[in-house]
Amino acid sequence: QDPPGPYALGPHQVYLIAKDARGIGSTNGPYGFWLFDRIPPVARTKYHEVSLGPNGTASITPQDIDNGSKDNVDIKSLSIDRSSFSCEDHGKTFDVTLKVIDTSDNESTAIAKVKVEDLKNPQLFLPPDWKNFDIGDSGKVYANLWRGYVGFSTDNCDVDMDSATTEPEFFYPADLGERTLHVR
Repeated sequence: QDPPGPYALGPHQVYLIAKDARGIGSTNGPYGFWLFDRIPPVARTKYHEVSLGPNGTASITPQDIDNGSKDNVDIKSLSIDRSSFSCEDHGKTFDVTLKVIDTSDNESTAIAKVKVEDLKNPQLFLPPDWKNFDIGDSGKVYANLWRGYVGFSTDNCDVDMDSATTEPEFFYPADLGERTLHVR
């Protein structure tokens, strides 16, 4: 055949050439044919965790969940059905569909698990005078007295100071001096 293969996708013309052992031959043609790709790509996904940013949102791209999708010719595009997440999604795992389209517009899909996390700790800002408490007749001070002194707090997602707890819960006379109070 002339020209020799392999052939790219699309229309082609070839001539068939036959020769005997002495090199004498004949040519027939041209013969036309069209080469199609009807084989869909193979979509492959992987588990992905995304962390909410300072503004309480996060986004992913198809490359974040693609796990080596392939095609017998070439991949034209990757897309996903969900790319944005917010504070309401914190702690949840979502099914995100990856769509793979090849250069012949064959397509396939696969589902990836995407977990949304909020790894940014809230910040609590207290006025400088908040930390001086007197231990009264009960012999202890409730550590949650800080609530009346809160200047402000910030977080990428809402801060629920009403449900916050402290560790330790009380300070005793033996605790005089500087101590660390954990607000959770």
